[in-house]
Amino acid sequence: METGFMWWLGLVSSIASIGSAVWAWREALNASGSASKADALYSRMISSRQSAEAHQVLHATRTILQAISPIGPSGQVKQIKGIDLSHISRALESYCQTLSEHGHLFSVDIESHAVNLSKSILNNLPAVANKSDLEGVIKAGTLIYIEINNFMPVAKQISDERMEDVK
Repeated sequence: METGFMWWLGLVSSIASIGSAVWAWREALNASGSASKADALYSRMISSRQSAEAHQVLHATRTILQAISPIGPSGQVKQIKGIDLSHISRALESYCQTLSEHGHLFSVDIESHAVNLSKSILNNLPAVANKSDLEGVIKAGTLIYIEINNFMPVAKQISDERMEDVK
């Protein structure tokens, strides 16, 4: 009798082990699916963040063009006298910081374009802030305006590409 009991006990244990293995396999499949979903969600979050940062660069580019336009190509010495050149200089510094901060968004070619733009702006800042040489202010402002305007399509392209990456 004890042998029969042990046999049934062995059979029940085997069935329970098989059932546990099947259960563990199903749970592993569910966990794998959840991990895949988590990875996809993480990728979406990264893409969304990069899209927002790219849009920030585009917005900053548009904003700085408006800020510098009074001393840009259409600027005139007569009109500069009432303009706060130090405010424009600070805005340009801030724009350079934005380009540096978001440099990781750019490919190598575009990054060098952004770095060169930033260097050029920073090199011309003293001339922009020089209230005693208004002709020099117009010259430097025009140069900076043209360079930023030439960068606008690049910033727009980056923003568009990042928006397309968000699914």
